[in-house]
Amino acid sequence: MLLASVQMALADRLLDDVDFLAPEAASVALYELAAALPPCELKRELGRRTLNRLRQGDARTFVGLAAQLALSGSKRALAGASIRARVALALDLPLGSGTRADALALALISRREHSREWLTGPSTGSLPSRRLAAKLLERAAREAARRAQRGDDAGVRIFQSRSVGRALDALWADRESLVWRHVASAKGLLSAAVPELATAIEHDLDPKLGVTEWRRAAAALGASIAVRGEPALQKCHELLASPVAAKDPGVLGALLLGLPRAIESDPALVEPILEHLVHRGG
Repeated sequence: MLLASVQMALADRLLDDVDFLAPEAASVALYELAAALPPCELKRELGRRTLNRLRQGDARTFVGLAAQLALSGSKRALAGASIRARVALALDLPLGSGTRADALALALISRREHSREWLTGPSTGSLPSRRLAAKLLERAAREAARRAQRGDDAGVRIFQSRSVGRALDALWADRESLVWRHVASAKGLLSAAVPELATAIEHDLDPKLGVTEWRRAAAALGASIAVRGEPALQKCHELLASPVAAKDPGVLGALLLGLPRAIESDPALVEPILEHLVHRGG
């Protein structure tokens, strides 16, 4: 029945006129329709149309369709340098652009076949590859934290898997701040749903440790304001008055690296400490 209906719709050119739907919704619907069909020439035709929309659609269409393809485990459709470049651009888009880049990032690390290509392998590659993998973790953590606040911990469990955990640890230990700053934000965003992370962040701010631990933990603490609110902000004030900040002025800049995620959540809460950091740090 479905096959006959789609054949009729295609013959009557009904699938050529879907402008009454948003481009993203139309593309996802076309993909879902193709996925429901048995192997046949019609299925392949709808698949070709879907790929054409993926490659030529606007940012919202690309991100929405790519997220759907990632969740379905479609590896070939998301392969190639052009797709990787578009994903990288999607992760850099402003958060108010209307795209679902956070959901795409979580989808890409949630399936083993995609996680190897997008996260595990790149986490030990070149600087651009490591940086993209770190951004992927940050945006995925943002989505996982949002879902956790609604009572859905499935996204958080993805970060607790062995493969994602290893990549997270490798990028956290990266020598480049262009890389570890994103992982620090990811840890901060997850710290409300994973109390062990909040404990680890506080542990790494021990005055007996060194600048490597302090700066990463400071960035994570700043990002944690987004999910822990006033308690995390109070910890930030305690850090600024601690021996750690006196020994290493770079902690001020590191704390600043984590604040964008908090500013998105509650600008009024963060602005006073932001002004203090700029005044004190120059």
